[in-house]
Order: sequence, then C-alpha cells, then structure tokens
Amino acid sequence: MADFNGYEQYQRMYGGTAGRKMGISYNGRDYILKFPGNLREQGMKNIRLSYYNSPVCEYIGSQVYRMLGFQVHETMLGERKEKSLLLVEIF
Repeated sequence: MADFNGYEQYQRMYGGTAGRKMGISYNGRDYILKFPGNLREQGMKNIRLSYYNSPVCEYIGSQVYRMLGFQVHETMLGERKEKSLLLVEIF
C-alpha cells in the first residue's frame, strides 16, 4: 500500500456519505483520497468494528470492471495517518 502522509490537501471539498474525502496532487495529476466511514458515528447497532472496508471493496470492484472492459477511474490502495484509504483519479 502506498503512503500518502506527505501530500498536502487541496482546498476543494468533496461530498458524499461514504466517508471523508480529500483532494491531493499525485504524480502531477488530481486525485481524491477516500477514507472509510465511521460506522459508530452513523448510530448502527451491533457493530463491533468502528470502520468498514469500503476502500478495499471499491478497489476490487473497479479492478473487476476494468477486466471486463469498462472504463474506470485509476485506483490505488494506500494509507494516511494509520487509516487505510483509496486513491481515486479525477477524470
């Protein structure tokens, strides 16, 4: 997994309910870092883990779609401040 600790955040904001997002420049291109959502903050009952694995699921899904011939965002798994995340290219 790539280490994204040394990258500065843009001032652009990204919405959605699947977790926190932040924009960075990586290898001269614009990307979004997508962090897993916190399930405890969403008031879900009977949840043992506080974070779910959406970055990994989205990464696997995008790779499957790519193998099937669909055009998908470039994605990469990584971490920042000890949290796993998904790097997603901005088209």
